[in-house]
Formats: sequence, C-alpha cells, structure tokens
Amino acid sequence: MMDQVRTGDAASSLTDSWRAILDLANSRVRITCPDGKRRTVSRIEARLIELTSLNCKRRIMCQDFIALVRQALEMTQTIQEGPESS
Repeated sequence: MMDQVRTGDAASSLTDSWRAILDLANSRVRITCPDGKRRTVSRIEARLIELTSLNCKRRIMCQDFIALVRQALEMTQTIQEGPESS
C-alpha cells in the first residue's frame, strides 16, 4: 500500500515538473529582434528567434530548451489521454 502512495506521489511530482516547464516556456520575455525592434514574446518564441539568428552564441542551450519543452508537451498529452489509449 505504501508503494502505491509513493508511486502516485512521484507521478504527481513528475506531472507538476512537466507543467512547470510548459509554464516557463509560456512566460513572457522582452527581446530585441534582429531588426532592432523590442518585442514581448513567449520564452519559447525567444529561443526560436535566437536559434535562427546567424550569430547565435547559445545554440545548444536553445536546442536543449526547445527539446525539453517538446518532451514536456508530449508527456502532459500522454498523461491527459491516460493509459487506455496507449
């Protein structure tokens, strides 16, 4: 019985972690675009814009962040669908 509680707590904690990553990706940041204009965009949009710039100095960090957000999105969708659809 105790193992079931721990498993449930771990799953809940993992779900909370995925949602926190998605919340972070959706948070708003202010950036200077390549055209020189200042814009407020989501953090994921900022990383995509940065990644597409010719002089991106944090390419690996941007790619890792985008991959992490994608994984979090896939995992939360899997959790919402439940085990029946797998």
